[in-house]
Amino acid sequence: AININKGSDAAWLNKGIALAQLQQHRQAITAFNQALKLNGELEEAWNNRGNSFYSLNQFDKALESFDRALELRKDYDEALFNKGATLGRLGRLDDAISIFDKVLDTKNDAFKKRPEFVKAWVARGMAFYQLKKLEEALKCFDEALKINPRDPDVWNIRGNIAADQGKLEEALEYYTRGIKSDPKVESLWNNRGNMLARLKRHSDALVSFEQAIAIKPDYAVAWVNKAISLQQLGKPAEGLEAAERALLLNNQVADGWDLKGQFLDLLDRPQEALTAF
Repeated sequence: AININKGSDAAWLNKGIALAQLQQHRQAITAFNQALKLNGELEEAWNNRGNSFYSLNQFDKALESFDRALELRKDYDEALFNKGATLGRLGRLDDAISIFDKVLDTKNDAFKKRPEFVKAWVARGMAFYQLKKLEEALKCFDEALKINPRDPDVWNIRGNIAADQGKLEEALEYYTRGIKSDPKVESLWNNRGNMLARLKRHSDALVSFEQAIAIKPDYAVAWVNKAISLQQLGKPAEGLEAAERALLLNNQVADGWDLKGQFLDLLDRPQEALTAF
C-alpha cells in the first residue's frame, strides 16, 4: 500500500502517478480524483487522469481530462500531445492532425527534446496514412528520423508502408536499419523475415523468425512464420514442431491448424491430419 497525507493534493497526485506506473489505472484515477477534490486547478492531475483513462481505452473521458488540463494551462505541450493522440484513437484524424500541428509549433525548446515531440511527428504521419495521404505521411516520418535516426519504431512503420506498396527490397532495407538501431525489437525481426520469405529467401527468413522468437519466446505469429519457412525448406518434422508451439501459445493463431494438418499429411499421419484441418 502507498501511504500518504490524505489532506495533500500533491500527495494524492504522486500516489496516482505511482499507481499508473504500476499499470493500476483504476486506482490511479481514484487518486487523481482525490487530488482534484482538494485542488480542481491541478492541471498535472487532469493530464495524468487523462493518461489513465486513455490506457483503459476510455477515450472520451481521457479527452475531457486533457481539455480541462489545457483550459488551466494553454501552453501544456504534453497535454496537447495527449489530446491529439486521443483524437486519433477516436477516429477524428483531421482534428488530431490540427492538434499535432500545434504541438510541433511549440516554442518550448525543452519539450522539443522530449520523446513526445518525435512521437507527434509519427502520430501525425500515421493520421495522414490512415487518410490515404501517403506523401504527407512519409514527410512526417522523415522529419521524425531527422530528429532521431535510430528510432526503430519509425523504421518499422516505413517498412510496413513499403511492404504494403509491394516494395519488398525497400521494406527489407527499412526493417534492417531498424534492427541496427535496436536489435531487441522482435516485430522488426518478424517483419524482416516476412520480406525475405516474400523474396523467396527462406533460409534467411528462418534466421529472422528465430531471432524474433529468441527475443519473445511466446511470439505465436513468429512461430507460425518459422513453420512456413521450414515447410518451404522441406523440413516437415521441424515445421510440425513449430506449428504446434504456435498453437500451444495461441490456438486461434492464423494458419496454425492448417499448417499442422499439412505437416501431418507430409509425415504420413493422415488420421491425425484430419483432426487438424
